[in-house]
Amino acid sequence: MLIGILAKGKNNEFGLNGDLPWGRKFPTDLKWFKWLTSQYKDAVLVCGSKTAQGLPPLPGRTLMKISKDGGLSIEDVMTMSVDKTVIVIGGAEIFKQLANKLDVVYQTVIQDNFEADTFVCDISGLVISEERVHNLDNTGTDVVFSTMTNEASDLRIDDLVEFKNFLKTIDKGI
Repeated sequence: MLIGILAKGKNNEFGLNGDLPWGRKFPTDLKWFKWLTSQYKDAVLVCGSKTAQGLPPLPGRTLMKISKDGGLSIEDVMTMSVDKTVIVIGGAEIFKQLANKLDVVYQTVIQDNFEADTFVCDISGLVISEERVHNLDNTGTDVVFSTMTNEASDLRIDDLVEFKNFLKTIDKGI
């Protein structure tokens, strides 16, 4: 199974100087990422070299780098996803190459404009199976959490992680 997790601004803003365009202003999205990547036991997280450089340690999760300089290739990722859950977490170029191959995308859209130097491609052709709008961080900005699935995938609905289950954990201090 090939999963994508991404957060973007409403105009597809994806990065600024190697970080999120909004910095750490939306901690609930960061908690969502941590919780979501922890739900898929034994999954491998993959990202490009630039994204890997900007990440903090991800305890309990395996991270592999896609790189032209000796890391995984896109073909390696596709082969690995046949027998294992692979979660693509960035960067923009990796999403562009894999967008039409993803079985499911967990997407966060911060409903605001941000300065950015990196933009993610539009992930189209997927069916929204769940969408929730929240202002969980009291920022005055709505955040849309969407789960989108690829109709061509053999993904079972039971394989999806539901956002409502995440909401139940927020009070538990994840």
